[in-house]
Amino acid sequence: MGGPSALFAGGDLVRSITSASGDSWAEVSTSGLPYARIHQEGGETHPTITQKSKGFFWWKFKETGLPMWKALALKYAVGEKMTVNIPARPYMMFQDEDIETIKSELQDHIVNFYNSQGEQIG
Repeated sequence: MGGPSALFAGGDLVRSITSASGDSWAEVSTSGLPYARIHQEGGETHPTITQKSKGFFWWKFKETGLPMWKALALKYAVGEKMTVNIPARPYMMFQDEDIETIKSELQDHIVNFYNSQGEQIG
């Protein structure tokens, strides 16, 4: 499984998106997932190798035959840290096609605000 669909497969990242707003501000963020930020921004992480991860490397080698998995299984000892570079895979962003929806939502919000104040909009 690869590509953008892998980020949405379980739905955890999407469900972690929260929003809050006040009279003059709005905020969208993720909460509760330790890996959310690194998926959004990319970065370097240093996981500790466990017996389970070594077993996973061997299993992937047997499943795929790719020498990369064998190399990982042999290279690291249990308890050792490895360096993993994760590319940014943003899932919270504005795209060009969002602009019209944003304009419409803002316009509706402004109209509703003025209507709630008893004002007429020309």
